[in-house]
Amino acid sequence: MNEVEEAIALLANSQSGKRTSGAKRLRKLGDPFAGPALLAALRKEMHDPRTWEPKYHMILALAFVGHSEAIPYLWELTAIPTPHTTIYSGLGDAIVRLHHRSTSDLSAVLEIMQTRNFPLINGAFRAMAMLRLIPAEHEISAIIDMARNPIAEQELGGTPKLKPGLRKWVAVAAAGWPHNDRVLGFLHECEQYVNRDLDIAARDALAGKYGKWQPY
Repeated sequence: MNEVEEAIALLANSQSGKRTSGAKRLRKLGDPFAGPALLAALRKEMHDPRTWEPKYHMILALAFVGHSEAIPYLWELTAIPTPHTTIYSGLGDAIVRLHHRSTSDLSAVLEIMQTRNFPLINGAFRAMAMLRLIPAEHEISAIIDMARNPIAEQELGGTPKLKPGLRKWVAVAAAGWPHNDRVLGFLHECEQYVNRDLDIAARDALAGKYGKWQPY
């Protein structure tokens, strides 16, 4: 049994920690062969209301192995209420990763923004940053407006001048964007927040650097 097969076998383990481990391993291996097994495992996992971690990592693994056949099901999951909002973050990230076709393809990000589901949007913004996507000028304005949404700060557990809300990953992504007045104003605004990650992201972006982020 090779590494991929061993990791796939873990997806059926009775212990949720083992299933999580299997999904993480498959994400790192990135082998498309694992796609159907991951999707089947996720469908089964969704019937267990107690778990969130294996679901989250199975969702991300589906994106990293490039299993685009999972996109319709992942969209279905965005409409299912859950107290485990980290799952939404994974869904937003995975949908953008699986959907985008070029560094200028922001269609999935923009569609997710319409949901007003802020953890989902945060995940989409994370993928946007990690994939170094470059929006058109009008898309940049819409994204910055969303990042400034005060309701997002409240729902993501933020407080004024302390938590970044939706700002962090937009600041990271802005490193590769045209540094027009709109973008520069946003990044200087981010520097005023008492949040180390946001401050680093903004300073790196102002210098045109994406920085080193390991969110997975």
